[in-house]
Amino acid sequence: MKKILALLLFSFFFLPFIPARAESKPINVYVFTEQGCSHCANVKSYLQTLTRDEFPGINVIEKDLRTDPDAYQGYVDFATAYGIMSATVSVPITYVGEKAIQGDVLREIHSAIALCDLKECKDPAQVVKEYFANNSNAKPTVETSSNQELLGYVIIGILIIGGIVIFLNKKS
Repeated sequence: MKKILALLLFSFFFLPFIPARAESKPINVYVFTEQGCSHCANVKSYLQTLTRDEFPGINVIEKDLRTDPDAYQGYVDFATAYGIMSATVSVPITYVGEKAIQGDVLREIHSAIALCDLKECKDPAQVVKEYFANNSNAKPTVETSSNQELLGYVIIGILIIGGIVIFLNKKS
């Protein structure tokens, strides 16, 4: 009986002073995906679960490179601003605050969102906007690897040689 009374007194006096978990802050999360990509599906599902169960303030902005004609330019702009643009950048790629997460690295996505829930983080779109405002000569471009460049030269060479062969055959 004394234990129950002590518990009631504790609840009455101290529970009002224990802070409740604050509401989740609004956090914009940008994720670039492609329809049919299994890793992209994992990230999208995980973000839905986080929004439902842990961080209701998450606003997921998904850009599908296959179905949205403007998504590719955003993909290049974001990757350029975050300093990760290369021939090996692929989907899914998730942007949270000032962090870019390539692949379905769910723990890293969770950590980035949790950090933004604790402290103020920039909206990724703002990061991109500021980057291009501060780097007026920056042009978002997709870097090509030397193998791709070499392949281009080989194809051009074959076309030129083929044209010369056809031209010489017509003369004879």
